[in-house]
Amino acid sequence: MKLKFARTYDVTQNAAEMFKDRLLLRTYICQDVNDYHVLRIFKDTGEYGTTKEGTCLVEHAMINRDEFDFSKVGNLEQLMDVLNEAPLNSYDEMEFSSLAKAITHINDEQGIFEIEDNN
Repeated sequence: MKLKFARTYDVTQNAAEMFKDRLLLRTYICQDVNDYHVLRIFKDTGEYGTTKEGTCLVEHAMINRDEFDFSKVGNLEQLMDVLNEAPLNSYDEMEFSSLAKAITHINDEQGIFEIEDNN
């Protein structure tokens, strides 16, 4: 499994068991030059973690490449292990009026891809 640079991948199905948060709707990961970005969408959540019915919050966190050796991640299970162990340093969050608008923001006209796992 190799993540392509600057592509956003949907890992929701695999991350659901790991995060076990009933408000978590979607989880995405994207690789850039120095970091991996983890984007999570929570339902009925406003900025600063407040409860706000009918909204979706996009939390943007990073995993620094200096903290984890991603070159040893060869399959989706190993990637999920890294996500589970890594400290997610949240640095940005944005509130949206719907799940569709939150996904559109993440998509950013680049597309959201499925991971091809060579398990």
